[in-house]
Amino acid sequence: MFGFSTRSLGRDRETDFSRFTRMQTTLGQVLAEIEREKAGLRKRFTDTSADAALTLEAMSGQNDTNAYESRLDDLTVSIQGYEQRIMFLDTQLEFVEGILGSIGSFVREHRLMGNNS
Repeated sequence: MFGFSTRSLGRDRETDFSRFTRMQTTLGQVLAEIEREKAGLRKRFTDTSADAALTLEAMSGQNDTNAYESRLDDLTVSIQGYEQRIMFLDTQLEFVEGILGSIGSFVREHRLMGNNS
């Protein structure tokens, strides 16, 4: 007669649980992406640092070091860029982990534990 249906507490809890599970899954994927980028940058950082060390070694005993100095300057700029990006990725990881922790706390506090709630 009135055209409305009553809410089902069980259905609402399942909907809420599903929503928070999707958020956790998505943020978990974001964490994995950040970790992959960070791992790649660490490898490049290590490789570039080794290249810089070899360049320094090659410079010793050379009369004309201009080409080496230019190469070393370029490597230094790259290394600094990697360091800055890695630090920012660490900040992102901390932020996303904090959000995940907050979601986990919220889910526990409100007992959004799937169909056993």
